[in-house]
Amino acid sequence: MQRIYGTGGGFILVAILIALAVRTIVISSSPTFLLGGDTPGYVAYTREIIQNGFLVPGLNTLHFPGSFWVYPPILPYFWSIVSNALGNNPLTPFYVIEISGIVADSFVIIPLYKTARTIFGNGVAKAAALMFTVYLPDLYALTWGGVPQLFATLIFAWVIYFTVMISRQETRSRKNAVALGITLVILTFTHDLTIFVTVFVLTFVLVASILLKKVKVPGLRPNVAHLNSIVKNIPLSLLIGLPAILLWYIPRYWWIIDAGAPYIDANLPAIFPQNVGTLQLIFQGVNGYLSPLGFAIFLIPLVAWSLYVAVRRDFEKSGVILLFALSPILISIVDFHDPTIVARMGYYTFLPSLILASYGIIRLKEMYTRESKAERGSYSIKPSGNQKRVIAVMLPLILVSALGVSANMNSHTFYNSYVDSSPSQVIDYSTLNWIHSNVPKNSTFASFGEFGYYIMGYDGNPTLVYQNLKYLTQPTEWNESVAAYALVYQPSQNLTLTEHLITKYNVSYVTSIVNVSVPGFYKEIYTDNSTTIYYVK
Repeated sequence: MQRIYGTGGGFILVAILIALAVRTIVISSSPTFLLGGDTPGYVAYTREIIQNGFLVPGLNTLHFPGSFWVYPPILPYFWSIVSNALGNNPLTPFYVIEISGIVADSFVIIPLYKTARTIFGNGVAKAAALMFTVYLPDLYALTWGGVPQLFATLIFAWVIYFTVMISRQETRSRKNAVALGITLVILTFTHDLTIFVTVFVLTFVLVASILLKKVKVPGLRPNVAHLNSIVKNIPLSLLIGLPAILLWYIPRYWWIIDAGAPYIDANLPAIFPQNVGTLQLIFQGVNGYLSPLGFAIFLIPLVAWSLYVAVRRDFEKSGVILLFALSPILISIVDFHDPTIVARMGYYTFLPSLILASYGIIRLKEMYTRESKAERGSYSIKPSGNQKRVIAVMLPLILVSALGVSANMNSHTFYNSYVDSSPSQVIDYSTLNWIHSNVPKNSTFASFGEFGYYIMGYDGNPTLVYQNLKYLTQPTEWNESVAAYALVYQPSQNLTLTEHLITKYNVSYVTSIVNVSVPGFYKEIYTDNSTTIYYVK
């Protein structure tokens, strides 16, 4: 019992249970969450592995069929094993993916608590764990089906922990360096964006540590022993992780280039307009991420910086965490032309910033408690001007964040309602069930927008999906997306092209939600209030 109490095990358990409850409430608040956002695409990867005898295929068979498989394989492989064991219900993989995301994200509390406790003590660790139970960025990721991002957050939290341990435990730094290296290997095969961000962050921490050893910055008092340990051991961790990174990504170097600089066909401006400015996209929100309530969380790095200024004598404690919080912002600056990347960097800067903000909250509390002068050092009970400004920023931030837990949960799913005065698309289970019951397996579809992902995920049929080209990274995907647009929205405009695309991609069915002119060989076989299915063979 003493061991559990001393390591905070009881508190961690309670915090995890709260996090599980909050995330379960969010995900179960609407059945549409189960079919939310990116989830059908991940289900398609899962089904491909099952159909390929639990081996990762070289080419995709459902998700943009014929394109190269580039997605890190650990999560789809794990989901395929669990889903196959639980039965053949079309919804099983959806449940498996969402539940695994709930569990993985809740367990972020363990490395988060351990990191905060190692640096700042139990009080800050408890504050950080409690704040994470209602952590808006991850709750939001859960609603758009960003489960791989949640697993990546869990692994990234362990990266932070092992890095902190490397800096603080000189006698065991080698063991922690090896543990960090193994963590990088796991991350390599789990989430592509996160491994690249992590390598950049660790390199940034390493370079900053070298510079802080050699250059004295006024007002900063880094711990030289911590810096020495980082400089000696982080290269070992990177060296351990490097072979795995090279093994998976060198054969896919072309994908990295395309993903880093998305190809936009200049001949398709009318179909895929690109005239919205980056700043406008950022402040309107990338898929709602930076909504008014969500934007409050974006202030955490700024608040953390204010806290650092107010308590800068503790830089030797907070230095590593501060570097983790700042380095993703540098990526945002470099890649500012891509608002999606800018928003995604929030997942990496908010987590260490949460620890710093928790530290600030505890320090504010300590200013109003009766501690001895020795415990408070040079601080007085009466807050200074800087500390008052920190309080003025922190209190509304905490209030808005608390109120925003439910208000910011807007799923990227389709509702039978109106969004911005326009009818939203509706995903009707009856349509998917009809396809499941009446369409032969492995029949190829061409479909509008997101519904194509639902077809490939729910029923396991190969599908050409019309999608904005800037979100695609392979020529095969671009070509299939353009083909889907022609077959769904303009089938009568050029009959020769329509027949050629149907033959080229062996398309048997086309789904549509708009009243378009269709050629005579488009035979309507199903319709409801939102979707029409044509047989085109």
